Amino acid sequence: MPPADAAAPPHRAPVICAISGSGGCGKSTIVAAMAHTSSLLGLRAAVLDLDLMFGNLYDLLGVDAPRDMAALIEPSAAGTLTEPDIVATSMGPVAAPEQAELMARPVELLLDVLRRESDVVFIDTSVFWGDAVAAAVAASDRCLVVGDAAVSSAASASRVIELAGRVGVPRTRMSAVFNRFGARGA
Repeated sequence: MPPADAAAPPHRAPVICAISGSGGCGKSTIVAAMAHTSSLLGLRAAVLDLDLMFGNLYDLLGVDAPRDMAALIEPSAAGTLTEPDIVATSMGPVAAPEQAELMARPVELLLDVLRRESDVVFIDTSVFWGDAVAAAVAASDRCLVVGDAAVSSAASASRVIELAGRVGVPRTRMSAVFNRFGARGA
């Protein structure tokens, strides 16, 4: 008889992607709050900022010295990422924005590692969906559609829901949050 743990599936943390069709609606703030709350509950929360050109989630989380995520491009060409590769990139946008389009494969590999090593993975995305964001959204277990009080927010949310559907996310895995705080909602 095989050991009881042999039949157990490998650990796979859920991935929650915050998506939106408009910038400045609070995606980064919501992701930071969810990650912080998860850690207070004793969960190992991983955070990935896929606003690869202008992301500032590192600032909200108190990272003093963000590092260039593009450092994952070269080691991922071999098909795996090591812990030193991941630690060396820490958290931060790519220094050269033109490298953002080279990040799809590194992000896929990074998500594999984060799913194994964390209890939950939160992803902050950009309004622009390059290959890296599309791959992360497609791999997510839940999409949190974030909107705000702006006039165009409902139309933007509708477009981003349609786009998530086109990369394979069923509507049953989407939830919406409309942020009424901040400059527009105050």
